Amino acid sequence: MAGLAAPIVLWQLKKGEFPALDQHGRVVANWLATELVLLVVSSLLCFFVVGFLPLIILLLLGVIFPIIGAVKASRGELWTYTLSILKSLRFNNYPWIFSSKPLDFSENIVIIQ
Repeated sequence: MAGLAAPIVLWQLKKGEFPALDQHGRVVANWLATELVLLVVSSLLCFFVVGFLPLIILLLLGVIFPIIGAVKASRGELWTYTLSILKSLRFNNYPWIFSSKPLDFSENIVIIQ
């Protein structure tokens, strides 16, 4: 449960401080909602024996996609999760999202010791 709540809580607490974090948080929340819906559908399909393969694939993607997203985010890139249901997020206020050059997070780095 912490894997679902922690990203959303951190996003809500810090989105005002870091505009880039707001966009990453929206993408992650979108994926979590998509994953939850697909998990429910796959679980229901398991009663008809056809849901086991989609369930296994979805569980693997639930591990792989966040790793890809984290690697891209560390490079300053916004990666929208491939299978997300809500692809129509509002990025109008953030033109840098469609830019090919990486973001500069150097002034926003916080070192915790």
